[in-house]
Amino acid sequence: MLEDGSQLEMNTDSALDVRYDAGQRLLRLYRGEIYLRTAADRREPPRPFPVRTEQGLMRALGTAFSVRREGAETVLAVYEGAVQVRPEGAASAVDGRVIEAGQRVRFDRQRIGAVESASEAALAWRQGLLVADDMPLRQWAGELMRYGGESIECEPSLDPLRVSGTFPSTTCRWPWRCWRRPMACASCTKVGGC
Repeated sequence: MLEDGSQLEMNTDSALDVRYDAGQRLLRLYRGEIYLRTAADRREPPRPFPVRTEQGLMRALGTAFSVRREGAETVLAVYEGAVQVRPEGAASAVDGRVIEAGQRVRFDRQRIGAVESASEAALAWRQGLLVADDMPLRQWAGELMRYGGESIECEPSLDPLRVSGTFPSTTCRWPWRCWRRPMACASCTKVGGC
């Protein structure tokens, strides 16, 4: 809980700064992922609540949303209310866009990508779960590394493999055993006996 009543949750391997001053309530995300439910500011006039990444600025408009850093991109998903997003390299605020509840976008320093549907499954980390839906094996390995701190490398011959399922992130150590036998992992359909 932040000092103004806003609720902040951080995913694994995340780094951020929060700074409140007389003019704004600023959150800067350096890496990882957050879920933020903003509270109305009790000050008059109300201070804006921007979230900044290397790729740009997002301004909460009374909302609940997630922000995730993925390499040279930021992924914004809005679950309630709306968020105004503007890439770092945008010439003016006119180059920004308002993303509504149920929408998701990727953006880099220059442009905002196409609007997609926001998935509640993307928030499964908040309940200690990892969800993969036809995810490329290399991307799945990246997700696992966020949780275990171990380095996972995929042989190029495994690039066509996809992963689907819901897996516990906090109590189940099976994914690490599985990586020692990648083909067995690719055929797993149900997790049991963690």
